[in-house]
Amino acid sequence: MIELRCLKNGFSPRPEPVPGRFVFALLLSSLVVSANAASFTAALDHDTILLGDTATLSLKFEDAQPGGAPQPPPVTGLQFNYIGPSSQVSFINGETRSSVTHNFQVRPTQPGEYLIPAMSVRIGSETLTTQPIQVKVVRAATPTPGSEAEQEALALLRYALPKQEVFVGETIVIEQQVLIRSGVQNVPALEIPALEISGCAIGKAIQGQQRQTVIGSTPFTVVPFHIPVAVLRAGKLNIGPIDGAVVVELPNRSRQRDPFDPFGMFNRGVQQRVAVSSPLITLDSQPLPEQGKPARFNGAVGQFEMAFSFGPTNVGVGDPVTVRVEIVGRGALDALTLPEQTGWEEFKVYPPTVKTELRDDLGLVGKRSFEQVVVPGSTDIAELPPFEFAYFDPEKRAYQTLHEPARPLLVRPSGATPSPTITANNGPLQKPEIAQDIVHIKPRLGKVVAKSPPLISRPGFVALQTIPLVALLAAVLRRKRADQLANNPRLRRQQQVHRLVHDGLAQLTNLAAEQKSDEFFALVFRLLQEQIGERLDMPASAITEAVIDDRLAGSGLDEESLASLHWLFQQCNQARYAPVQSQQEFEAILPALESALARVNEVCI
Repeated sequence: MIELRCLKNGFSPRPEPVPGRFVFALLLSSLVVSANAASFTAALDHDTILLGDTATLSLKFEDAQPGGAPQPPPVTGLQFNYIGPSSQVSFINGETRSSVTHNFQVRPTQPGEYLIPAMSVRIGSETLTTQPIQVKVVRAATPTPGSEAEQEALALLRYALPKQEVFVGETIVIEQQVLIRSGVQNVPALEIPALEISGCAIGKAIQGQQRQTVIGSTPFTVVPFHIPVAVLRAGKLNIGPIDGAVVVELPNRSRQRDPFDPFGMFNRGVQQRVAVSSPLITLDSQPLPEQGKPARFNGAVGQFEMAFSFGPTNVGVGDPVTVRVEIVGRGALDALTLPEQTGWEEFKVYPPTVKTELRDDLGLVGKRSFEQVVVPGSTDIAELPPFEFAYFDPEKRAYQTLHEPARPLLVRPSGATPSPTITANNGPLQKPEIAQDIVHIKPRLGKVVAKSPPLISRPGFVALQTIPLVALLAAVLRRKRADQLANNPRLRRQQQVHRLVHDGLAQLTNLAAEQKSDEFFALVFRLLQEQIGERLDMPASAITEAVIDDRLAGSGLDEESLASLHWLFQQCNQARYAPVQSQQEFEAILPALESALARVNEVCI
C-alpha cells in the first residue's frame, strides 16, 4: 500500500514495503489487460457491382498471423483473383496493434445476387470466422443511340458488323469499338472480355488505327479492335450483350497549380473506372446453297485465284512428276485442301506437301501452296488431265470454278540395262610363255616367328562385324516408322503435339519467371488449342472456349477439368486487354494448365 501524508505545502507520498507476490500479480494483470483479442473480418469495398466492373474483397487479420493467404470459397458467377497482402502496425495508448490484410479482386461473370459464405481459419488453438457477405451484380445501362446519356458518357462499347447475313464457312471481321469522350487525357486501359459467339471460331483481336467521331455534338476517340470470326454453323448467332470496364484518366481540376509547373505538365489526373456494355446484336448465318454446287467442291469459301504448273514433261513409266498448285486470295486459307480430281486413275497420286503464306495480321489474305507428286503408270498416257478447284464466293452468292486445261505429257518406256558384250577370239590358242629361270628352293626355312591368331577367332573382330547388321536393322526400323507416320497423319500429329506440349511447359516456366505476360498467355492459348485440337481431330485454329461445352462435355472429362479449361481460356482472353499479371497468377496457372492438358490427353478420344 501507499500512504499519503499531509504536509504544509501539499501531499508527499511515502511508500510502504510491497510484497513480491503482489508485484508479480500486478504485472500479470497489466499484460492481460493490454493483450488484444485476435479477429478475422471480411469486407467488400462496394456490395453492388456492375457487370464488367470489379470490386475488392479484403480479408483482414488483427493481432493474428495466418500461415498464408486464405482462399475465398468458390462462388458460381464470381471470380476471385489474388492481388496481394498489406500490413499495418499502430501504437495507441501504449498498446501495439498489428493487422495483415489479404486483398482479392472480385470479377462477376453474370448478373444476379450472390452470397460469399463465411470463411474460417484456425490459428493456433483458436478458430476465427468471418460473416457472410451479400453481393449484387447488375448490368450497366446501355445508352440509347443519339441520346443525351450517350453524349455524356465517358466511354462506350460497340460492335460493328460488315454485314448482317453470312454463310457457313465464311470468315468476316467484326470491329470492336471503344469510344472515349473528348477530355480524357490518356489511352484507356481495357478490361473487356474476349468476344464469344456460339457456332463461330474467334481469332486474335488486332488493334487498329484510332480515329475521331462525333455523337451529337460531343467528339469521341474511337479505339478499334479487328476480330476475325469464322462461321461454323447456320442459324441466328447472337453477339453480346458484352460487359466490360474502361479505366480512364480525367483532368484533376481541383488540384492547385504548382508554381514550378506553370503549364501543368506534371499535374497527373484522376483515374476513374467506367463500366461499359454493348447491346445484343444478331448475325444471320445461311447454309451454303445446294443448287449449282460443283461435284468437286470441298468447302472452300472466299475469293480465290489459282496458278498451276508441273514438270518434268518428258518422263519414263514410274518416274515422278511434280504438280504445283497455288491458291491466292481471301478466306480461311488454313482450311483449304485440294479436291479429288477425275481422270487421274492412271497416275499414282501421293499426298501433297502444303505451305501457307499470310499477308495480313488477321490471317485472311495470303497464299496456300500445294506440291504433289504423281507417277504415270503406262506409256498410253499422253497428257496431264485437267485440274479444277471450286469455291463459294459469298459476295457473289454463287459457286465459282477455277479450271486448268489438260497439258501434254510424254511418257516413254522405262530404260533397260543393256547386256554386256562378250568378244570371242577366233584365232588359235597360244601357250603362255614360261620363264626360263627356275627359282632355287630354299633348303632352310629361316627364323620361324609365331603369328597372332586369325581375326575370325578374335571376339572383338566378331563383335565388330555385327555393327553393320545393327545399323541396317535400325535403318529398316526407322524407315518403317517413317512410312507408318506418313500413312497415319493422326499419329504424326499426336507425336508433334506431345513434343510441343512438353517443350512449351518448360518454356512457360521461364516466361513466368521473367513475367512476360503476352508471350506467356499466347503460349498457354496455343498449347490448349493444339492439345484439344489433336484429341478432337480438329484444326488448332478452330479451338475456342465454346468447344469445351460443344465437344468436350460428353467425352468423359470430369466437371473439375472442364471448369479448369474454362478458367484457363478466360485467363488467356483477359490477358489480351490486361497484360500485367502478378507472380501469384503465373504460379496458379502453370499447375492448372499441366493438369488440364494431362486430363484431356488421357480421357478425350
